[in-house]
Amino acid sequence: FAFLFLHSLVGGIYGNLHSNTYLEKYWNLGKTIQKYIPRNQSEKSNYTLSTFRGNGSGHVVTRNHRKTLRNQNHIEIDISKLNEVVSINHAEKTIIVESGCSMETLIDVALENGLLPKILPELKDITVGGAIAGGGVETSSYKYGLFNEICKSIYILCGDGSIRHCRRDSAEFRDLFGALPGSYGTLGIILCAEIECNDAKPMVNLNVKSFKSIG
Repeated sequence: FAFLFLHSLVGGIYGNLHSNTYLEKYWNLGKTIQKYIPRNQSEKSNYTLSTFRGNGSGHVVTRNHRKTLRNQNHIEIDISKLNEVVSINHAEKTIIVESGCSMETLIDVALENGLLPKILPELKDITVGGAIAGGGVETSSYKYGLFNEICKSIYILCGDGSIRHCRRDSAEFRDLFGALPGSYGTLGIILCAEIECNDAKPMVNLNVKSFKSIG
């Protein structure tokens, strides 16, 4: 049973993540949620779910609110370890990065490998998951759009403990993929995302134009 459940939980994920280390990490998060799901469909499942980081920070609830929730049927998911760059595909020019990874880390790793994300938010502490689920309106591009629009695929942990791989070019879970931007964590926990990049060039062509008036 355990093997079948694990297979259904991470179905399709192994080929892209390349490492059992990440599978085990995501599997353990899923098991935390699974403990609260009734085995019998006739039973009602009444719980709330929020995320936090190991240092007590997080966007979902304040510390005082968290203390109140702990007295209720509430699940807290520690996402502090979702902060790594998983893999780099030079041929596809994509990087799979976990949701808690900062833009500073993403850009540093990308540049080391001759790549650069198509959109660069101007604040280095913004996380990848935050830029997707929060809308990422800090920086946009007339050519590529918002940050979430350079996400080729997203792995999300849903409220039932299952992991779903949502892809832009796949009909499966396409509605979930399209609804994630700006959802603020209401649809699940973003585990990692596949980010599209361009080749990083040593020089940037900059044109400056001046105008005498705004008319």
